[in-house]
Amino acid sequence: MLGLELLLVVLAQLPGGEADQPCEVEGTQVTEGDFAADAEAADARELVEQLGTGDATAGVRSSGDLPRLGLVLEWAKTARLVRVAKGRLYAVAKAEPLLRDPLALWRRAFEAFFELRGPLIGPRSGWHVESMLFDAYDDVLPDVLATLYSLPHPMPWPRLRDSVHLAYRAGFQLGGFGGHSLWFEDADRDLRTVLAALEDLGAIARDQGMADPVFLDVPLDEGSSEPPAGMPPELAQLLGAAAADEGAAERAQELKAELTAGPVELIRLTALGTESVRRRLLAEGRDAPLVGELAQAPAAGLLGVLAEHYDPDSARAELATWIAAHSDPQAAGDAHGTRGPHAARSPHAAVERLTDAVRAMPFRTRAEAMLDVLVEAPLDPRGSGSARLVVARETRAVRLGPAM
Repeated sequence: MLGLELLLVVLAQLPGGEADQPCEVEGTQVTEGDFAADAEAADARELVEQLGTGDATAGVRSSGDLPRLGLVLEWAKTARLVRVAKGRLYAVAKAEPLLRDPLALWRRAFEAFFELRGPLIGPRSGWHVESMLFDAYDDVLPDVLATLYSLPHPMPWPRLRDSVHLAYRAGFQLGGFGGHSLWFEDADRDLRTVLAALEDLGAIARDQGMADPVFLDVPLDEGSSEPPAGMPPELAQLLGAAAADEGAAERAQELKAELTAGPVELIRLTALGTESVRRRLLAEGRDAPLVGELAQAPAAGLLGVLAEHYDPDSARAELATWIAAHSDPQAAGDAHGTRGPHAARSPHAAVERLTDAVRAMPFRTRAEAMLDVLVEAPLDPRGSGSARLVVARETRAVRLGPAM
């Protein structure tokens, strides 16, 4: 048990009052580093038992032997839920209202997670060396979560792993796909530690299943570029225009084989994770579309936003939601929407409103982009059927104005 559950346990007996008060574990020594006495080791074992971290306590000699205990205490301290003073653990009185607001407490724990690099994947002793993820944690963690947010399908672990490897190679100037296998293995192990903690928190979910076909054909190294013809290799390297890595094609085939050989680990954001990642993206001033939020948007505004900010799968989902919101279920059986009292609210009529919005757009370039989105609109609010035939029939009637 880690994450939010443990934070709740730590604060379960938070007393009232303005001053910080001892937690339920008052009197337990919180020691960092080697234990100076048997009493300190006993205190640590007692704390492990009370919090239920699952750390093995037999023969422990230092706090580094209790990584889960160390993680949850650092997590609670980073979230400003507890503090340590003179070797004792105290609950922060100002955090008491969070106990009455589970969502606010979860958000506090989630935000604190971004500052837990050391407790999560830092070296346990002087014999250990940090992995590449330790140095790139502040960049990789937000990018991984933003990627999961943007995808309409769960991310297969092999694809996520290899995508992060590309970031390491670029950031640490490691060159092509070959070599440094031990470095990548260490970084992969740490990334799995991070993902496991996020899963315990409830921000992500991990399941087994077949990878969606969309991950099979997209090139892994989309940013690679070849130097201009005739450019000397030395000059190309100086200008940053490196030739395509010779091992890229082979690695792509290996990845595809791994994804198609059988079920793989699939990673996705939970509802809580999606909401919290979106809040972070919006706070950073980045686009963070959420399927369903445009259900009441005007037709022209809907198509414009979908054309500029949504990937195809998310655009189709948003269109289905919009059509359903502007349709009467009793009219769904009327394929042409021309009969019955509900014809004006049929899915066909909703698509006609979208088509009218394209007709009314005076700028050709934007109208074409809107039409590209509309061609995938489902006629059935439950997602079956397509507006492709309707739009194909109506395209000739769409009077496109000047390009702009």
